[in-house]
Amino acid sequence: MNLGKKDVIVINGGSNDIGNNANRNGILVRMTQFIQNHNNTNIIVLNIPHRHDLAKDSRPNLEIQTFNAKLAKSQRNYSMLPYLKWTFTGNTLPNMVFT
Repeated sequence: MNLGKKDVIVINGGSNDIGNNANRNGILVRMTQFIQNHNNTNIIVLNIPHRHDLAKDSRPNLEIQTFNAKLAKSQRNYSMLPYLKWTFTGNTLPNMVFT
């Protein structure tokens, strides 16, 4: 695949992987490696959305918060790499969008 500065890759992970005992550190390592291998391309990283079908203090949502903090910290090493935080409050989107 020949990608260049006119191309954009959007990395958008899912909450099911984070909440289901996935190797979260392994996910971060693979994402970092991918970003390093595609440094000639524009990359946008989105955080993992909150599970709206669960309570805010549920274990999966707490794990998502922890993962998002690590993800944001890991992206600070790349000054030109946008990190976008999804924030939905109230009933902006129906719960079924996130499950």
